[in-house]
Amino acid sequence: MTRSRIVLSRHALRTRSLVPTLLVALLALGGVACGCASSGAAERAAAAGEASGDGVHGSGGVEGTAPADAHVASGGGGGGVAGEDDRAADGAGGVVGSDGPGEIGADADAEQVAAEEAAEPECPIGTPDGHGGCFVSPEDRRTALSDEAVAEHLRGACPDPEYGSFADAWTWVPGSWEQAVHDIDMASEATFTDLLSEFEGTSIIWRVRDAETRTSLAAVKTNTSNNRLEAEVYAWRISEFLGFDELVTPTIYWTPSVPSMRKVRDMLARVTYRDADKEARRQRVIRALDTAMAGGTPFEAVVKPWLTGFIPSVTMGRRENMAEHRVMQFLRVGGPQPGTENIRLTTISRLNTPHGTHRADFEEWRLATDLSNLLLMDAIMGQNDRFAGGNLHMRSEAWHREEVGTARNLPIFAYGPSRLLALDNGAALRGTHGSGLNDLQGRNLAGTRVERFDRDVVERLRGLARRTTGRYCDTEPFADEREAAWLYLGLDGAWADRAENFMLQTLDYIDQLEARHGDRIWLRPRRPESDGEEPAVAPSGEAVAE
Repeated sequence: MTRSRIVLSRHALRTRSLVPTLLVALLALGGVACGCASSGAAERAAAAGEASGDGVHGSGGVEGTAPADAHVASGGGGGGVAGEDDRAADGAGGVVGSDGPGEIGADADAEQVAAEEAAEPECPIGTPDGHGGCFVSPEDRRTALSDEAVAEHLRGACPDPEYGSFADAWTWVPGSWEQAVHDIDMASEATFTDLLSEFEGTSIIWRVRDAETRTSLAAVKTNTSNNRLEAEVYAWRISEFLGFDELVTPTIYWTPSVPSMRKVRDMLARVTYRDADKEARRQRVIRALDTAMAGGTPFEAVVKPWLTGFIPSVTMGRRENMAEHRVMQFLRVGGPQPGTENIRLTTISRLNTPHGTHRADFEEWRLATDLSNLLLMDAIMGQNDRFAGGNLHMRSEAWHREEVGTARNLPIFAYGPSRLLALDNGAALRGTHGSGLNDLQGRNLAGTRVERFDRDVVERLRGLARRTTGRYCDTEPFADEREAAWLYLGLDGAWADRAENFMLQTLDYIDQLEARHGDRIWLRPRRPESDGEEPAVAPSGEAVAE
């Protein structure tokens, strides 16, 4: 995927392949050496609709302040007029063509102006202060920073009064996958929708397909008591910010137009669920659509691109199975560091399609790093539903599986080099202590305890804590920047407060581990020199991104 950019340029934050280049920005670039005297967001409103009026949250920009014009001192007496030389007073300002006493005044004025201009400094940033120095405001310092320097500020520097608030720099710009989903025409006859089957969790999810080719384009997921749209978007954006977005499905907010809602309502009215609870949820969605079409509370959902080449992992998707897997030894302080030996995960699927035996291959370092990052994400989200059995997937790096034989009268699918994938992330940001943190600490089951992490990921998380809470700093965060940073990650109000709480609890755990074990808590995988490039676009048409 082509990465989105933080505005100034999210690409400066990191340069890994696949998914959008996030756009984050900020590090304390120190004072500006100029020899001069110096002195010490609502994202959802930026909606860009689909062709028929559907909207997703858009982006903004960053404004700078150009240095003001230099002050030039004015001359002494009144200005003389050509031809009035006999009446010009001594010391009056002369003009071209005058030959009276004003000529002397003009020369003196010109010399004075030239001297004052020569005395004014040329300020690399800021403006002359009228006393031979430069006045440099926090805004001047921010404006003078390069995109990369702004990114460094946002990524790890403490709030600094010398630079002030970087609130304007936290602006989300969609990446290529997000933009592609946003551009789908869901209102017209160019697309149609169908409801997903009974076993797709508790959420009401439908698929969007191309009417001519019947190609699957996207999945739309609604709010329920168990699934929060804010958590779905936050999972995608925080993974982008921290640097492991290859493990999470791109997700955007979607506010549909009336024609889109009418299409969906007609589709939902034609079907029923056997499960009573899920049938009640279907009817609630219909009522919510009716309310929105009548001008009441807007209907909201999230949209994800339709992905292929993945399947739920029985081994990693169940807490007891994962706790006993040999990959967990690499995530303990006393264990070995992961290498390049192959680990094969196998799932026999009789529920999820395609039915058969699915084989995915991971090098030790890849699986250990993916698992550490996903369990860290679940902790900072307060995730409560990762180990329900089907909420942690394995997917082909090429988004493609190949049928290579049969076993027990079912096909065998080879995935080749693979990654973990978190598709269903909505059961989070509730309460004050999620099961995700308990899993990270081994409180639900000792075998899931994680004591080793990707250092780059943790340092980015610490940087976010510096900018939003002032943790590790002697300075307080700027209130408007804190709000802008969480909006950048898809959250506001109480949602941001909960996310901040989970983040700080998780950092407490990691900081305590580091204080006790030092550098032994960092993963130092022995990996190939190059990880290779991810494909720009995933094929579509097999399975849904829940």
